[in-house]
Amino acid sequence: MEDEKAIATRIRIENGYKNGASWFYWIAGMSILNEIFYQTHTGWIFAIGLGITQVTNVIFQNNGMSFIMTLILSGIFVFFGKMAHKGYRWAFIIGMIFYILDAILFIMVKDYMGLGLHGIAIFGIYRGLRLYKQLIEINNNQDLKPNEESVSV
Repeated sequence: MEDEKAIATRIRIENGYKNGASWFYWIAGMSILNEIFYQTHTGWIFAIGLGITQVTNVIFQNNGMSFIMTLILSGIFVFFGKMAHKGYRWAFIIGMIFYILDAILFIMVKDYMGLGLHGIAIFGIYRGLRLYKQLIEINNNQDLKPNEESVSV
């Protein structure tokens, strides 16, 4: 019974850390959708996407270069997601720093809804990092416990 509880806890923690890492994919995906919406003049926008891609739209005035920049910036976040899923703590940390810097753009233009959604995503990423640390501690503690089969009487 104790083993089942430990396994369930481990699975819950592992799923939580992977959910945190998946925020990077959402950010990248929403940024690409925002670019498509911008290029097609729909007027729609997802505040969870990168604010910097909106800046590139202004700089490059709605041409192919802004789309390329969005793909590059989104690709960086996909990379952070991939590395965070593999368990690289630096990907969580550097990705959060980049997204916090992006949130500053929302402060500058007084887009508080975008800022709030950035905060939710940052919290989700941070939660994933925290759960990953817990998973490492569980793994380290299991390595220290003697295996019942290996103990001879």
